[in-house]
Amino acid sequence: MKEYTLTPCEEQLNNAIDRNDPAAQHTAIEYEFPPEFSPRAKMALDYFEVGTKYSTACLFAYKGRYVVTDESHWLTSHGDGTPGNPMGFPRWEGNSLDALEGWLEAIADELDEEGEWEQE
Repeated sequence: MKEYTLTPCEEQLNNAIDRNDPAAQHTAIEYEFPPEFSPRAKMALDYFEVGTKYSTACLFAYKGRYVVTDESHWLTSHGDGTPGNPMGFPRWEGNSLDALEGWLEAIADELDEEGEWEQE
């Protein structure tokens, strides 16, 4: 199993939201994505503009799991799709950074197939 460095974001800028457990949402810790991720995973993070003020992927540790959110910062799935209870969900949830790296690599593969970027 690969070892990763997890560094908490210096400023916890993104307020994570859990509509299922609002009292617990304040326990979420925002992290920088590990620098040990593969070049393919980093390509996907570049696509999400991670590290910019327009970032569309944020990594949190929450309730013993890793959660990647988009700009909505939803930590858990919620809602039934009605106007009064719209659906929301994180981009990804999992138990390991290995699984997160694999998910990012799969996104890079999809973007390659769709012609979103050219490999060097």
